[in-house]
Amino acid sequence: MGAEFIDYIITDNIVTPPRLAEFFSEKFICLPNSYQINNYLRICPAEDAQIKQKNPKAKCGLPEDVFVFACFNHSRKIEPVMFSVWMGILEKVPNSVLWLLESNPEATRNLTTEAKLRGIEGDRLIFAPRLLQDEHLSRHIWIDLFLDTLYYNAHTTGSDALWMGIPFITCPGETFAARVGASLLNAVNLPQLIVNNLEEYEKLAVHLATHPQELLKLKDYLNENRHQLPLFNTPQTVRYLELGYLKVWEQYQSGQPPATIEVEKAEGIEKEAEGRLKTDLQPDLTSNLVKNLGDRKVEKVRGLRDKSMEENQNGKGVASADSPQDLMGDR
Repeated sequence: MGAEFIDYIITDNIVTPPRLAEFFSEKFICLPNSYQINNYLRICPAEDAQIKQKNPKAKCGLPEDVFVFACFNHSRKIEPVMFSVWMGILEKVPNSVLWLLESNPEATRNLTTEAKLRGIEGDRLIFAPRLLQDEHLSRHIWIDLFLDTLYYNAHTTGSDALWMGIPFITCPGETFAARVGASLLNAVNLPQLIVNNLEEYEKLAVHLATHPQELLKLKDYLNENRHQLPLFNTPQTVRYLELGYLKVWEQYQSGQPPATIEVEKAEGIEKEAEGRLKTDLQPDLTSNLVKNLGDRKVEKVRGLRDKSMEENQNGKGVASADSPQDLMGDR
């Protein structure tokens, strides 16, 4: 942030390797898995055996019997280099489409035009409207493979995809924003989806699209291990974060200036978190917690969404921190 009053940044050794420390004014608090914390009690529509019957493919505007590549990152993260790679992937996988988040009409027109300039018909780009978080998660069931952006990776969109059992490919760069995808994949133990260059990126995407059994193994792994993966083990992340805070306090109490804090894995913390998960993830308790926490917020956001649609039709925008798109995970 470059501010004198901010001493530390919460991070990990993937998203900010030690070699990048000289470019930060803050000292690192390095967590052992990923810096990103997630809600392990959130709804997961992928666990509903009837989810595809409830949300048919046509409802999402997707053609039947096509391979669906997707990227729900905001359109401002899409730049010409990676977009050209995506178009190359579509060219090599003819029976496929690219599902993108609809950001605004101008972005939709521009992306469609750029696709045509690269030899791809515009109807192979399908744009997903903004929805409430539970509805947004539900439509992930039709994604075959998520494609990450280059200079500004998927953040919440990446963890949304993984939570829903959808693997993604990323090519890390040399900045925090360009390395988040690698951090998330490392925290679900899928380093094989982190590539070194764009040639490998395209090759892997085409390979997985044309080898369905390999892709299915990745999806099965994510779905079967969802609550055991470090990325979604909230109690464990919280305890490691608290340990980092204690180390910061000890550093301060010693009279020493801020210094890098490395939080090491601890067997005791992991066992404690495992016990907490077993208690909190009991089906009846989880469903009640999610329902009680979510009902009021859903009603509030539905109202905001309706207001947003009405004011957009009148040529006005809703400049609100509670704007419903903030629940989309388009970052």
